[in-house]
Amino acid sequence: MTRSLIRAVRWHLGRDRSDGAPTTPLYFVRCTTEACGGKSRIVRTLQEAQDWPFSHIAAHPSHTGYEARCTMYWRMTPTDDRVVPVDPPSTYGRPS
Repeated sequence: MTRSLIRAVRWHLGRDRSDGAPTTPLYFVRCTTEACGGKSRIVRTLQEAQDWPFSHIAAHPSHTGYEARCTMYWRMTPTDDRVVPVDPPSTYGRPS
């Protein structure tokens, strides 16, 4: 049997600043009109993402539905080495 130390620490959620992580969100838009398959390239600004449906509808006036996706890269880091006392849950997070 392996012994382990289980503890809770305070965490911070922030932009992933590690090497190679994108520094800005990435955007992608696709047309949701049945059997279209039209899609934008991946862009780094919201304005570029919003421009694509306008250029697409100019060529395809009946294509009025779009899906937009935004990808951001985050990283969780401990804020300090202080241990936060916790009691193990006895009811799996539900009040007893």
